Amino acid sequence: MAQTASEIVKEIQSHRSRLGKDLNDLQAKVKESTDWHTHYRERPHWFLGAAFVGGVVAAALIAGPRKLKNRTVAPPVEPEFRYAASHPSAPPVRSEVQRVVDEVKGALIAFGIAKVKDAITAAVPGLGPHLGSPRRS
Repeated sequence: MAQTASEIVKEIQSHRSRLGKDLNDLQAKVKESTDWHTHYRERPHWFLGAAFVGGVVAAALIAGPRKLKNRTVAPPVEPEFRYAASHPSAPPVRSEVQRVVDEVKGALIAFGIAKVKDAITAAVPGLGPHLGSPRRS
């Protein structure tokens, strides 16, 4: 089983060339798996969904709360509530309800953003560390 020096050199060169080829294959796979274009070609519906949700969130943030203009008909109100709302010592029921509604809307938007972030992170390998917490200055 004794090998000559030239056989050992040939075997080492063979291993080196195989390792080089394997390394090139690995680099190509890593490049392909981290390239967002590849993921877009394979899963365009994820990107369309993320773009849609992003547009809805951006529109909601830019538009703010909408108020009806030129409202001619007041909503029906029971008589006893009409007095309670107009009484000077009555608590600000409308503002408290509006505050709760705003908090619920904010929580739902945050939940939706978190789910979209999770879906994008699952669809694009290696993107998770880049979507960490926002930096505060």
